[in-house]
Amino acid sequence: MNTETRLPFADVSLRHLAVAAGLGTFGRHNLVIQPEFGTKVIFTAIITHLNIQPDTPIKKNLCTDCNSKKI
Repeated sequence: MNTETRLPFADVSLRHLAVAAGLGTFGRHNLVIQPEFGTKVIFTAIITHLNIQPDTPIKKNLCTDCNSKKI
């Protein structure tokens, strides 16, 4: 919850930080898709001043089966 506005909006988007850190990519549904666990992930964060290098961003399109017709 934002402490100034008292609205349920975060100051930081953990989904965007996860993609920037190389943990996954955005799918068509705007959720983060992780290569091993799919969308079944929960992100949390610790804000620090440490100089931590991110993983290499994932370039592969992990959302490959959306809207496909199954026969």
